[in-house]
Amino acid sequence: VRSIPADNSKTYDGKRYVDCSSFTSWVLYEYALANGNTAMKNYFSTQKTSSTFASIGANGGNSYLSVIDRKSSNRNADLANAREGDILVTNGHVEFFKSYVKNTNGTLNIKVYNCGSDSSIKASGATTSATKKASEILYILRVK
Repeated sequence: VRSIPADNSKTYDGKRYVDCSSFTSWVLYEYALANGNTAMKNYFSTQKTSSTFASIGANGGNSYLSVIDRKSSNRNADLANAREGDILVTNGHVEFFKSYVKNTNGTLNIKVYNCGSDSSIKASGATTSATKKASEILYILRVK
């Protein structure tokens, strides 16, 4: 097992750290490596940003990721189309989807595999996403 490489461009209090997009890039790199997909491994060998993932969604996907659903002017992305392991893209954040339930007040309780905070990186398994509304989800991406 290899450790997640810290992104040299991201520092906090003088220490390098891994954020959501670094974690997502690393997982996709490891997936490609395990499946012998050299082109995908090379693409994700450099850290992508949440903006890059949003751009992939806006462009209809790329060679490695398909757009499963997207927010449009008249509707929100539908989590009913998401499968465990899909990538949720919100404004400035990406995370791997696990499951969700809709609360009685209409908000969402989304479970994700995430590396967007100190608490999520220290927790094993799935954590609760900060995303609470379907309107916050811009794209749902899936590995091809």
